[in-house]
Amino acid sequence: MASGEQLLTVEATQLTVVSGESSLGPIKAALIWFQCYFEIREKSGLLPLPPICHLINRKDSFTFKVWKTLVNKVPIKETVTYGELAVLSGSSKRASIAVGQAMRMNPVMILVPCHRVVPSTGGIGNYAGGKKNDIKAWLLKHEGKFL
Repeated sequence: MASGEQLLTVEATQLTVVSGESSLGPIKAALIWFQCYFEIREKSGLLPLPPICHLINRKDSFTFKVWKTLVNKVPIKETVTYGELAVLSGSSKRASIAVGQAMRMNPVMILVPCHRVVPSTGGIGNYAGGKKNDIKAWLLKHEGKFL
């Protein structure tokens, strides 16, 4: 879903684009990025992210800091634990629960690759509350990461 020049949300559902919509710019950018991600996964990390909603980009928030760190420091084929991402983001490892909350609030799955964050105990965790673990497993496999 887009508003003006910014992408608001990305969900694992079927996308229907109605021609003539004024908000197609960010949707087109997202479609190009996703096409690259799904067809030539190694190259998608080289593309700039499509414009993401300014509310997501609140630079003063812990959540933004964690998302930015995830996007910039955890490339395709890599995973990171919640505690490791907390440390990479400048917090202590004890902030792992807050990192999990930030992942749960991510409205732009794949663009902010929360599927690359895994529990320190192993496995894939509870992606989208466990409802989309099969999607997380598929995304990690698609990226060449096997758990």
